[in-house]
Amino acid sequence: MVVEAPIRKAKPFTFAPVTIIEGEQKSGKSETAVTRVVDPTFEGMASVRLKDGTEVKAEPVLNKDGYPLIGYGKLYYPGQPPRTMAIPAGSLVIAKDVRIICNFHLYGVRYAYMPLSDIIMHLNDGVIKNCYLTIDEAYIGGDRRDGLSPLVKVISKLGFQLAKRHIILIMCLPDSSVLDLRFQKLETEHIVTSYDETERKITMFIRNRKKYKRTREVSYYAPTYWKYYNPDEEFEIPEVQMARALAMAK
Repeated sequence: MVVEAPIRKAKPFTFAPVTIIEGEQKSGKSETAVTRVVDPTFEGMASVRLKDGTEVKAEPVLNKDGYPLIGYGKLYYPGQPPRTMAIPAGSLVIAKDVRIICNFHLYGVRYAYMPLSDIIMHLNDGVIKNCYLTIDEAYIGGDRRDGLSPLVKVISKLGFQLAKRHIILIMCLPDSSVLDLRFQKLETEHIVTSYDETERKITMFIRNRKKYKRTREVSYYAPTYWKYYNPDEEFEIPEVQMARALAMAK
């Protein structure tokens, strides 16, 4: 595991950004979380590490509205004029000041993979700060029925330090009502997703109490982000919970 430090000192947060993404299974929850870290990576693109290990300077390519074109960049190969092109397969996009920690695997962008056990292990050593912290299947560590367990207590206490640690927290699960109430009260943005198989679009119904009063409806083309994650990645249930369940079953 490698988590590189941000290039510049982060500015103080004015609030703790907590996004909860919910929806039916295969409705686009995980992919929507992926967009929240892939987009800023391409927006702040500084270099691309090619498949052979060579790292070249790079810049984002913006569309007419000023947003980055995902999958594209302006690359500066040594001894050649800059080329606006698709990011070569097997490359890694690196952005300034963007640190990403996920409990699932990403592809094509710089990040650190940390299962829940590693996130807890690093809570006090300075690693979990100045970052996007993205947790998929969040009910595993944050179920309200486990609210008195040491696991949920530790994770929820992190929630009360998000602003001081400069953490942007993103949590995904099928039903947000199963989350511990402490997480629900911390939420600043709520997203419900749905997937249109015909048009291959994911629609987000976004309620953000820090930005706007009414729910916004935004859609995006799902295949754009498919190569950056594995939609079928599985998550293990903590061994302590499995042991308790097994004991009850016997």
